[in-house]
Parts: sequence; structure tokens; C-alpha cells
Amino acid sequence: MTKGALRILLTGSGAPGTSGTAHMLRKGAEHEGLELLLFGVDSRPLPPNVRGITDIMQLPAPASPAYLGELNRIISSHSIDLVLPQTTAESSFLSMHADAVSTKVAVLGEKTFRLLNDKGSLMSAFLDAGLTRPNFYLVESRQGLENAAGKLGYPQTDIVVKLPSSSGMRGVRRLSEHSETREEFLQKKPNVWTTEMGSLVATLGDAQWPQLVVMEYLSGPEYSVDVFKRDDHSVIIPRKRDEIRSGISMETTLDLNMEIIQLVSDFLNHHGIEGLMGFQFILTAHGPKILECNPRVQGTMVASLASGVNIVWLETKWHLGLPIKDEDLRISSRRGGFTRSWGGALTYANGSIEHF
Repeated sequence: MTKGALRILLTGSGAPGTSGTAHMLRKGAEHEGLELLLFGVDSRPLPPNVRGITDIMQLPAPASPAYLGELNRIISSHSIDLVLPQTTAESSFLSMHADAVSTKVAVLGEKTFRLLNDKGSLMSAFLDAGLTRPNFYLVESRQGLENAAGKLGYPQTDIVVKLPSSSGMRGVRRLSEHSETREEFLQKKPNVWTTEMGSLVATLGDAQWPQLVVMEYLSGPEYSVDVFKRDDHSVIIPRKRDEIRSGISMETTLDLNMEIIQLVSDFLNHHGIEGLMGFQFILTAHGPKILECNPRVQGTMVASLASGVNIVWLETKWHLGLPIKDEDLRISSRRGGFTRSWGGALTYANGSIEHF
């Protein structure tokens, strides 16, 4: 760590969850009596002070050959102590190239990232550990899809089809042959992620199909689980996702479900996985079943602050070699929650910017 202020660079500064990450870092630094300077990068040009970050610089996307060189230039010019990626694309790239970055990077190792980020390998890893998981199949063709769907009880029972590696609601569809009721048409917003088998087959066409995860449709409340695990330090914080829009939690409430906590702990211990990450489960009538993992800072991870534990700051301390104390890991509340609200930056023709 450089002398003076702690300097942290947040990638993907335009992501919805970055303001929460910045808030957790500021609270952590304040608690420790440290001065903190937050810098940001994003592939889009953003106005200053977005998400509470004063200096935001434009950086090419990770797929660009110029990405790594530009990132290291920014790290050097601003004496960055730690890079904290916010997006899946950058976390994936940096997991493969962390050794080429000229400062510390809060990212999982490449092998672990790939295992957790791929929904098929994640479910297989739960199966290997002897833990509950949805019934699922991996397919790469129309025939494979139709065979898997039949084994899962389709069309009498709805199923879910998803790309193994995707984020948000990208590449995810619920297949259903049930007609919309009059009440649903009149009173509910359209369910844009539900379609019929024939429509999906027509969309994918006759070209080579991508690999797909075909799984049972799970019914029950959805949970996110915020996780920090390093050395002998471990915190697992489940929260119920009360309202979700486009894959983002708008309302979430702490619910320290012990069955979920034990399931995550058993999984991490079985595979020797450590780091900062998040899981998503459905709490079915037969217990929790895994949906996916976000092997990075989750978009609503700030909600876990209601527990009294600041897991983003714990990850920061671990990477910078700062001592982690017992009180840092102590959950003080089993209840509390988070409500997301939108704001923006209004730009006028004269160049002035108004934040609200």
C-alpha cells in the first residue's frame, strides 16, 4: 500500500452496483481512520462524480488489445493500491491476467472463476460435492434440447433454458406451453423471459447451436448470498430478493437462513474455494437449490451491510495485508434490508452537469 491515502480503482464504474461498492469502501476506510481516494474506469465516457467517484476515466473493453496497457497506465499515473472489478467481463479477463497487472487485483483465480461462472460446471460441482442442486442437462443441439425437455416433464411442466456463461437475464428463457389467462393479460406486465419451445428453436435456427443448460423450473422465494472467505475468515450472508427487475434486486431483506448458509459452506469447503463472491438460490419446498454464482462483487452486495459486516472492505483489507479482527466478522443483525432508488446526471448544452 502506498503512503498516504488508500487508492482504489473500480472498473465498470457505470454499473448499477458501483455506488454500493463505493459506499462500502468509504464506510470501511472511515471505520479504520484511513483516507480513501476512489478512481473509476468505464468503457463509456461518464460525467464526473458518477456513483460518488470523483475521477472516472474511459478505458477500452477487456476484449480490446489496448485494455491491459491502458489499465496499467492508469494504475501507474494514479498510484493505485488495488483494482476492484465490478463486471463479469472484466473479472473474467483479470482472473486470467492478474499477474500482468501492475498492482493488486481483487479477483478469483482463473480456474475458480471458470468453475463458478459457468452454470453447467457450477451445478456439476454441487453434484460432485453430494449437495442438492436442480435436475439439469447440458445440450448442444435441437434434438438434445427436446430430449432433455422431455425428461424434465415438458410440456406438462415448465423448464428453464440458459447459456452457461451469461449475466443478468441475458440468454435465459422459461419455456412454457401454458396460455396467458385473462387476468394476467389485464393486470400483469408481460413476462418477457417466457417463451414456447417452437419460438426458441426458430430463434436459434439451423446454425451450430451454443451449449445450453436445460433445467427444471424452480418455484419459491429467491435468495442472494454474499460471501467472503479467506484463510480462516468466513462470512456468509443470505438475503431474500423481494423485488427483482431485469435481474437486479430492487428490494432485498436479510434472512440468515441456516440451511443456505450450511449449503454454501459445505460447497466452498469441499472444493477449497476462497474469495469474494455471490450465489443465487431458490428456496424450494425441498430446500435451497443453486441457480448461479457471481464470482465478483454482486450488484446489491451493499445490502449485506445491514448485518453489521462489510465484506467488500474485508476483501480489501485481505489484499492489502491489513489485519482482519474478530469484530470485523461479527454479524450484529439478522434483519434489515435495502431499497434501490434511481438517480441520474442531467447534462445541459453549456456543459454544466446536474446530479439528482
